[in-house]
Amino acid sequence: MLDLAVAGQERPHQVESQWSRLSENERRLIRRFRQMTDQDRQQVRRLIEQLAKHPDSPSS
Repeated sequence: MLDLAVAGQERPHQVESQWSRLSENERRLIRRFRQMTDQDRQQVRRLIEQLAKHPDSPSS
């Protein structure tokens, strides 16, 4: 979903439909993610990966 800009070049109607189904919070997160530096984006991706692997782990 975060790569909507790239996908939009090939399927603009499909991307618009996906974008309209997102909540305002999701849209805001995507906009902020796109404004981040590459280093910050990499850290966010690592965090998401860990949350996906261990979604119910207790906090330390």
